[in-house]
Formats: sequence, structure tokens, C-alpha cells
Amino acid sequence: MGMMTLALYVLEVQAVNQSVQAASRWAVAGVNLVSPGGGQIALPQCGLNASPAGQAPAGMITVAQAAAGPFGANIDSTTMETAAPDTSQGTIGCVVTLTLPYRVFGLPFGLSLGNVTATATDYVT
Repeated sequence: MGMMTLALYVLEVQAVNQSVQAASRWAVAGVNLVSPGGGQIALPQCGLNASPAGQAPAGMITVAQAAAGPFGANIDSTTMETAAPDTSQGTIGCVVTLTLPYRVFGLPFGLSLGNVTATATDYVT
């Protein structure tokens, strides 16, 4: 049971990492950029430019769910957050953080032993 639990944990960690990478790439894709306030500069739909601010857009959640495989059903606007990266270097991008509970296989009532969290940052080039 211990080996099976460890294998499922590693699978969930990998799925969460893959999901945030896909979501951050989605955010900086050219078709997903918005011009807040009618400005000239197009910015990713994340952080303050998301609607509502800091919440992941529906398209980002859909991409993350597809990349997460069997854990995709657990991804929604409450488990994924977005933010803008440090722009002091003149970079524009998106930071995506995903936190999912790790539920131990075989324990009663789906006991959770904490969370699996991953963060990915991607930049507009």
C-alpha cells in the first residue's frame, strides 16, 4: 500500500506541474492577450488583468484540466491563482499557481495529507 500511495503522489505532483506549465503558456499566447483600458500594450489575462483580478480565466482552467489527466476534475477557479511577475526588468508575463489536495489512496473517507502545489511563470516574447 505504501508503494501504491507513493506512486499516486508522484503522479499527482507530475500532473500538477504539467497543468501549471500549460496554463501559463495559454496565458501568454497571442490570442489570449487583452488591452486593459483600451491601451496600446496587450497583456496576458492574469493577475490584475484577469476578470475578476487574480482569478484564472475559463480558458486557462480548461487547458489546465486537460493537462492534468485524472486530476483535472479537481481544478477550478478556487484551486488556481494568477499573478503578474516582477516587471522591474521590463518583462510581461503570467505566474500561475495551482494547489490540489493530496488524498491518500485506500484510507477511509479520502483522508487528505496536505496539498500538492506548483507554480509556473511564462513570459511574452
